[in-house]
Amino acid sequence: MSGSRKEAEKLSAKIAPLLRSDLNEPDREALTQLIAQAFDTAAREQEKRSFKRIAEVQASANAHLTVLLNASPAVLYSRPASGDLAPTFVSDGVTKMFGCTPREYLADPFFWQKRVAPDDIERIAAWVSRAHESDESAIEYRVDRGDGTHIWLCDRQHVIRDERGTPVEVVGSWTDITERKLYEDALFREKESAQITLQSIGDGVITTDARCNVEYVNPVAEELTGWKVDDASGR
Repeated sequence: MSGSRKEAEKLSAKIAPLLRSDLNEPDREALTQLIAQAFDTAAREQEKRSFKRIAEVQASANAHLTVLLNASPAVLYSRPASGDLAPTFVSDGVTKMFGCTPREYLADPFFWQKRVAPDDIERIAAWVSRAHESDESAIEYRVDRGDGTHIWLCDRQHVIRDERGTPVEVVGSWTDITERKLYEDALFREKESAQITLQSIGDGVITTDARCNVEYVNPVAEELTGWKVDDASGR
């Protein structure tokens, strides 16, 4: 017997004397059924309201999560840890980074591979093959944005494992590091240019770090001091 039926019988027994004293058994049963139906209807309405409230909370949480993902400069993605490695999720930032919608990206399992710079494919393949050796790993490489321009990405991956320690999913992020790479390249060229200048001038030049340890000795300084760069470094 359901809980609503028991409550209906109790309430029916209390209501019956108020209606009339000669209420027969069939009438009492009819009254009980009406009350039970009222209880069931009320319970279903309450359940509907609860489900609606849960749906509203979930929708609000999803909307908030979407705002947070879109506000992040990184693009988040996920894929299986084995099998065809086809992507299962990518955040909306992929549109700005790769020039495609999330739907277009997910529809083509090879989309990412098509965009990677050919010179970096072998290096990335080696990295992917070792990805399960640790829970966290990262690599930097170039990709085509789809408009003929290239950007540098830092790809960070986190491996999710089951209770047995078996990798089941990979969650990662792409961060555009093009500006940093351009700065590093400019700094390298500037240092290389300075090195050429120091090698060719007629004065002896010795450079040191903040602790006055020798870092560089140009040819003229080598001739004057008798030190070679390798011998002088760290003095």
